[in-house]
Amino acid sequence: KELTMADDKSKIAMSDKTEIATTLESKSNNDDNKNMTFIGKKKKTLVTTLPNEEEEKKTSSINTRGIPRAVYLENPYDIIYKNQQERYLREVEDILGKYRLMESQLVKQKMAKIDQKSEMQKNIKVCEYLKEKEKSGESEIKTQFEVSDQLYSEGTIKEFDNVAIWLGANVMMEFPIDEAVVFLEKRIVISDEKIKGLQTDIDFTRKQINIVEVNRSRVYNAGVKVKKARENTGNKK
Repeated sequence: KELTMADDKSKIAMSDKTEIATTLESKSNNDDNKNMTFIGKKKKTLVTTLPNEEEEKKTSSINTRGIPRAVYLENPYDIIYKNQQERYLREVEDILGKYRLMESQLVKQKMAKIDQKSEMQKNIKVCEYLKEKEKSGESEIKTQFEVSDQLYSEGTIKEFDNVAIWLGANVMMEFPIDEAVVFLEKRIVISDEKIKGLQTDIDFTRKQINIVEVNRSRVYNAGVKVKKARENTGNKK
C-alpha cells in the first residue's frame, strides 16, 4: 500500500510506516542556486553593550572578565516613541537573568576560595603545633583524623619532620615542616588576590543589575505617562 503524489517540482511518498520522503528538483543549471544560505541580521541589543577597551579605560568600575556593560538610558521616552517598549522590557528580563546567574556563580567561587584559605590557615597552625611538640621532646602525639564526612578515627603521630599537603586533582606532596609553612603562606597570598578579584567582579555585576533595574522602571513609567497622554488627547477630540 503506497500513495504517491507527483508534480513537476516535488515527489512525496507515504508508506504504512508513516515515513515521509521529499525531493525537490531544480530546473536551473546554476549550481550556486542549489546551495543557498540565508543569513538573518542579528538585532543589536538595547540593554547592554560589549566592552570597549577605550571606554573601559575612561570608567572607574573595573571589568576584568569582559562582562557586557549595561547602557544607562538618558531619555526613556526614546524607547516609547520608537515603539520598542515591549522589546526592551523583554530583553531586560533576559539580561537580568544572565546577570543574576553570573553573580551567583561568582559568589560561589569566592566562598570556595575563602574556604580554601581557611583550610590553609588551619594547616599552618597544625605545622606550628608539630614544631612545638618536636622542640619539647615529645616522641608521639595522639590525635584524630577524618575518615569521611563526620567520621573520625584515632591515630598516633610519631614523626614530626615532614607533612603531606593536598595540592588538588588527587595529588599529595610531602614537605619539610618549614617549607610547608612557606608554601601555605604563598598560597594564602594568591588566594587573597583571587578573592579580591572575584569581589571586584561581583561588585561590577551588581552595579549592572542596578542600572538595568532602574532603566526598566523608567521605561515602564514613561510608557504609562505616554499612554495616559494619548488617551487624554483622544478624549478631547
